[in-house]
Amino acid sequence: MQTSSDPTLEEDFRTLKAEIWSDLLKARAGQIIDISKLPDRLQALHMRIAKTEEIDRAPLITAFEEVLGILDELSKEIQHRYNEISGQLKILDADPAAEKE
Repeated sequence: MQTSSDPTLEEDFRTLKAEIWSDLLKARAGQIIDISKLPDRLQALHMRIAKTEEIDRAPLITAFEEVLGILDELSKEIQHRYNEISGQLKILDADPAAEKE
């Protein structure tokens, strides 16, 4: 995925993919993760892609789509964890008298 205009993009994509995979594994293990900087990083990469020569964009767009795919997996895991916790809270909040009926 070498580009004539910005050779560091390849490394930036690899780094971001590795970080998101790491966050996904941590989330699956029930650990706390920080995704607060991801939107800014994604936007910065997107803007850098837009500045590349059109001939160089295809592999960069593919790499960006791969990052988004991993991010989608992370999003699904976060939603799954949220649903689990939400369900557990509903059970804790349930009226004990209603459960006996």
